[in-house]
Amino acid sequence: MVAHRFLTGSFELVDDAATLHASLKPQLTSSTKPNVLMVIVEGLGAFKDTKKQDLIWGPLVEISVNDGYVVQTGYTQYFGSTSSAEARELCNRFGDYRDFRERGNLDCLPRLALKSGYNTAAFHTFSGTFFERLDWYPKVGFQELKIVSL
Repeated sequence: MVAHRFLTGSFELVDDAATLHASLKPQLTSSTKPNVLMVIVEGLGAFKDTKKQDLIWGPLVEISVNDGYVVQTGYTQYFGSTSSAEARELCNRFGDYRDFRERGNLDCLPRLALKSGYNTAAFHTFSGTFFERLDWYPKVGFQELKIVSL
């Protein structure tokens, strides 16, 4: 079924995304305007062995990081490429970079943040032309693009 969604270009809404589980939309529209940093690591995976999982997540959720921050994590089924994860988490849609080509501005989480008065920026350590990020990142609401090829 997932492969069919990509072939038809349906760009359907998803019901399983880490950003949905973390309830980001209400946080972005809150009158308190909390600082929000979303980090998408689309291929990290999850270990069944909690000791191995703690090796990965431990430094990211330790007390010194949590001091002054609310750290939320989530898991979801992974499929597709990096841009599929970005479409799922930023826009809560099945798709990938090709699904943004013929669309204008979209109501994705960065655009919602922008409408709520936040400054939005995307950071990536790969070429902006790869997966056409220079084209579609602004369409989803990113004001600034910080793309550095390492």
